[in-house]
Amino acid sequence: MTRTITVTACLLMSVALLAGQSTSDSPDAHVAMARTAAGDAYQNLFNFLCTVPAPPGGGPRAGGPPGGGRPPGPPQRSTWYAEPVKVFDNLYFVGQSEYSAWAVTTSAGIILIDTLFDYSVEEEVAGGLKKLGLDPAAIRYAVVTHPHPDHHGGAKFLQERYKARVVMSGPDWDVIDRLGGTRPARDMVATDGQTLTLGDTTITLYVTPGHTPGTLSVLIPVRDSAGLAAGGGRPHLAALWGGTGLNADRESLQAYIDSARRFDGIARQAGADVILSNHTDWDGSKVNLPRLATRAAGSANPYVVGAPAVRNYLKVAEECATARLMTASARSASLGAPGASARNPGDDWPTYNRDLAGTRYSPLTQINTQNVSQLVQAWSYRLRPEPGRSVSAIDKPASSFELFQQVTPIVVNGVMYLPSGHRVVALEPETGKEIWRHELPEGLASFRGVAYWPGDGGLPARIFFTSLRKLIALRADTGALDTSFGTGGHIDLEIPYAGVPVLYRNIVLMGSNFFGPGERHIGPHLTTSKGEKGDVHAYDARTGAKVWDFHTIPRPGEAGHDSWGNDSWKDRTGNNVWSFTLTVDEQRGLVYLPVSGPGMNYYGGDRPGDNLFSNSTVALDAQTGRLKWHFQNIRHEIWDYNLPPAPGLIDIRKDGRTIPALAQVGKSGFMFILNREDGTPVHGVEERPQARADVPGERYPATQPIPRKPGPLARVSMTRNDLVTANDTTPAHAEACHALWDKTQYRNDGPYTPWNYRPSGSPPSIVFPGMTGGVNWGGTATDPALGYIFVNSKDEPSSGWIAPNPRYNEQTKETEFPYVQQSGGTLSAEARDADGRSLGTLPCYRPPWASLMAVNAATGEFVWRVPLGVNDSMPEGRKQVGSPGYGGPTVTAGGLLFIGATRDRRFRAFDSRTGRELWSVPFDYNVTAIPMTYMGRNGKQYVAVVAATNGQGNNEALHVFALP
Repeated sequence: MTRTITVTACLLMSVALLAGQSTSDSPDAHVAMARTAAGDAYQNLFNFLCTVPAPPGGGPRAGGPPGGGRPPGPPQRSTWYAEPVKVFDNLYFVGQSEYSAWAVTTSAGIILIDTLFDYSVEEEVAGGLKKLGLDPAAIRYAVVTHPHPDHHGGAKFLQERYKARVVMSGPDWDVIDRLGGTRPARDMVATDGQTLTLGDTTITLYVTPGHTPGTLSVLIPVRDSAGLAAGGGRPHLAALWGGTGLNADRESLQAYIDSARRFDGIARQAGADVILSNHTDWDGSKVNLPRLATRAAGSANPYVVGAPAVRNYLKVAEECATARLMTASARSASLGAPGASARNPGDDWPTYNRDLAGTRYSPLTQINTQNVSQLVQAWSYRLRPEPGRSVSAIDKPASSFELFQQVTPIVVNGVMYLPSGHRVVALEPETGKEIWRHELPEGLASFRGVAYWPGDGGLPARIFFTSLRKLIALRADTGALDTSFGTGGHIDLEIPYAGVPVLYRNIVLMGSNFFGPGERHIGPHLTTSKGEKGDVHAYDARTGAKVWDFHTIPRPGEAGHDSWGNDSWKDRTGNNVWSFTLTVDEQRGLVYLPVSGPGMNYYGGDRPGDNLFSNSTVALDAQTGRLKWHFQNIRHEIWDYNLPPAPGLIDIRKDGRTIPALAQVGKSGFMFILNREDGTPVHGVEERPQARADVPGERYPATQPIPRKPGPLARVSMTRNDLVTANDTTPAHAEACHALWDKTQYRNDGPYTPWNYRPSGSPPSIVFPGMTGGVNWGGTATDPALGYIFVNSKDEPSSGWIAPNPRYNEQTKETEFPYVQQSGGTLSAEARDADGRSLGTLPCYRPPWASLMAVNAATGEFVWRVPLGVNDSMPEGRKQVGSPGYGGPTVTAGGLLFIGATRDRRFRAFDSRTGRELWSVPFDYNVTAIPMTYMGRNGKQYVAVVAATNGQGNNEALHVFALP
């Protein structure tokens, strides 16, 4: 690793010297200049351009054919619709929530800049103009800045409906002519510096290649009589930069840089004091448009930013492109350097969640919304042993559902590493060819993943993973046991862990289970109060020595100890940290623990108090294990909700400042967005009274914290009005469900409904979500450029009572608990179609039964929410009901979200901005693993996922996809 960094640095220095630049003229220096120019106003632009590294070898030109395009049918209106807004006297916004279209009014008609998608142009442009009191028939020209469907898609409609002339540069018309799908007929060809006059208004067009071969940028004169008192009576000049995104190849990057510099000079000379974009994120439109709605007469127009700010906007574009060009040049130079590796860190997937922040965000863009429908399988890797070979730990597993079902590979320095049953393997990520394998003499390798440590001084790079009750270290180069670690290459763990270790500096951070890979999955805290501790530990990555431990059930003298009344902390099991991995704030040196619940999970009469640190997000100093803060999501747990996933970290721009935040989700169906420095809720918390029941001795807390924003991620309440209707499923099913409800008379009090006591004759409680969530271990993915948090959830309740344990007596009191949770059956009924054919047993509550959603971290509002998965047995037109499963999402800078997490045996890609499904592929197994993506050394981006749950044929596999 040290050599790689040194070679890369030398290569960048050589490139700088060849270009006549000083060695301080580095990619980091240009990123710093871009960050300064961005300030607060253009932070989204900076995040988009400077945090997305260019793929090696040159990715597809953005102006090239988009491949398979989008599937038929528009996305849900709620994901894209925006109200039209008057911005200046003669300029109107008629765009979508993410994409802009600008209408320039003149004395002789309207000039439109960009035309949106084919599915939205009629409502947003034509309908928007009508709402503003303008006639869309007056559109004379439609200027298309570049040939992408979010900008040219509506041009054909405008040509045919209103006879509008479509204007585009010659090179971009050539691109349009090669495209399929909805496209306008070739019309007016714009030339560089051309003026377009309509009535009393003249706009000027400039050809600014880089985003596409002939991207158009525009100068537009505007007037603002509403701002007379603020100097608005004089005219202003708007500069619209026509194409923001960067391409991978050096030719396009250099053209982009030249164009940004040139248009900056043009805008300065002309006196432009307004900056516009065709994406609402980049020019501040998402903030400015709402401000216009409440703008007082005589106040300043938020779009009038002044000439320096216009220059800063273009400076961000220029500097980010320059940084990427230098990186691409260094990569190209490295191809001829013996032993050199100039691999971009953005090309890898180096940890289970890709980074220590747990974002699952890849900056790769080669696979994107325009071409994802073309993905094909590039290779696959069988996870079981070779046919005919017997391995006892796999043939007769201790837990059949934990062999390889949840494995996510990592890719580091262009090599893939993953566990595969009884072995760990290193593969060529372009082909799946084995580089090495390490087979275990007993037990299983982790059924979730492995961790990479780069080495330190004379110690080689290592692959860490758990097996049974051990932490094992292999040499990353050969797969051999690294005998310099621990005792002959392993250490015995005080508390076993079935997840993936986290490497922070030279420390191995571990969670805690009550079993390790290859052992039977047990959860003693579900049924009893006594047993193994749930404490967490950290170890030295060099030697295996213990560095620190943290007591998740505080002991005397420790913070939180007073939350355990009657000395109930003694010999208490539970409060373990069974998250599949942990998250770390590298800048602040904090590790975040999602602590589970205490034993016995369903009854707490013997443990009065809030029972810290159960159901809490706990922040520790990663190097010392000292408590920094905690936030308890649920007090006095009695639902087996716990906190399966580690929180995802995200920075939020709110009220003019940056808030370092995290998003904690769990089975309860709520998302707590907290300041990760001190645990303060970003959007507030409501203390809601806790309902009570009649269970003897139970100690119900007075209130439970409920986040004010976002709203519930899953169903958290149930009434008779929430039962399915005949239109949801079938008439017979709806009738059976209503009969079941009326017979059973379930109890539900909304969130945190308590269990009734069965001997009292009370009906069963029905709790939404149930003990599997809500949101389970799949957790979140976060996009730092969009500021979105993505999560999938499911609606599956638990029903039942608390009852005396018939096995508990004086002789068994050391192993049995006085009370047990007894099931009240399922809220479901058989469904039949009109011909009497059985459709299976279906839930009795209204769909969707599984959902995928995006939350704007800055506002706490849902951006979009869609059903996740289908039920193929349902009648046509009713299949899109959601398919509850396990797993979680991954998101990319290419505008994509990849996810399995259903029971319909499909793997899907969604548009991360809108929630629209763009692609899916069927498997023989369900996907309950987290997908990942990486760049191969051949310059191709790959997407990989394990499909290994609830299938037949013993052909569980890692499947890897790429563009043809």
